Amino acid sequence: MYDLVGENIGAGDGRDALGQLMVQKQVVVFIVEKTGGAGRLELMPTNPTNYCTWVPTLTVADGNALKTGGMAMLVQPKASALPVVDASSHQMRLGAVGGAVTYDLWLVSRHYGT
Repeated sequence: MYDLVGENIGAGDGRDALGQLMVQKQVVVFIVEKTGGAGRLELMPTNPTNYCTWVPTLTVADGNALKTGGMAMLVQPKASALPVVDASSHQMRLGAVGGAVTYDLWLVSRHYGT
């Protein structure tokens, strides 16, 4: 989640909607919504190396994976929001169980210099 290299939201690889390089150092709002598909959407933050420690665990095994229309949201607007640290706390894993899923992911973040 730090720099979104390998992701293109329309203005180029790793760039925001204005075409500027996107580097997120703090996430202020994190929302994931399962919008369709037969499966359940899991968030498995501890699975990848260098995971974001604040991402919640939502799994079928725990009974809290997202169904269609389900949404998980974290909001931390204060000065020290949810940290994203390159190479140590910057990844998260989403997974589909029981069939394909579609989802939307929204991030509102802060960037303090390079």
